[in-house]
Amino acid sequence: MFKKRRILLSGGIILILLFSGGIKVFSSIGVQVDLGFEGYYPVDKWVPLHILFTNEGPLVKGNLLVKWKKNKSLSLKPTEVSYLIPLSLPPSSKKLYTTTLLLESGVSSLQLLLLEEDRIIFKKEIPLKPLYMKEGLILVVNKKGSGFDFLNQFSDEKKRRVFYIKMENLPRQWIGYDGVDVLIIDEVSSLNLEDTQKEALKRWLSVGGTLIITARGDY
Repeated sequence: MFKKRRILLSGGIILILLFSGGIKVFSSIGVQVDLGFEGYYPVDKWVPLHILFTNEGPLVKGNLLVKWKKNKSLSLKPTEVSYLIPLSLPPSSKKLYTTTLLLESGVSSLQLLLLEEDRIIFKKEIPLKPLYMKEGLILVVNKKGSGFDFLNQFSDEKKRRVFYIKMENLPRQWIGYDGVDVLIIDEVSSLNLEDTQKEALKRWLSVGGTLIITARGDY
């Protein structure tokens, strides 16, 4: 749907890094990760990444490193791609960090590393589930996380096309809708979107996205 795919986004800087030092895991740090749509990502499309940190310990200040390996040819050595995001977690804090990633075929997992100076203080591996699709996704926001699976039957290849997402996890950058054809907002009492989410949605609609709001919602 979008022609300009390889864009350097403000949420992260693409870098290749080499570092040393032991891993010191801070038990006071909690992490919740939401990638793509229900853990799936459309291959060769930009997808949103949301990382929610909680910190019950002292101040943590450093960088969040998101990295993965891609290999388009079996004859070539895999290339490592990394995003580096400045991070600061005050004591007793909860912070959401978001960016948008272009994931190609052959990517099986992401690694998240929290770096403080030359130390790795947190490390987590996120398994990935690729989607190879000719059609775009149908993304549904509702309370139940169900009710629209019947739309899958209209897919040419009879594959799953409908995915459910929480309102707070809607993309904050318009390119995060890259793999989405239709967004359905159903049974939601109010559209409590952040300004960045509103702007992302407006921009996506301006380039051809489709938004459906059901009459059951109270808007």
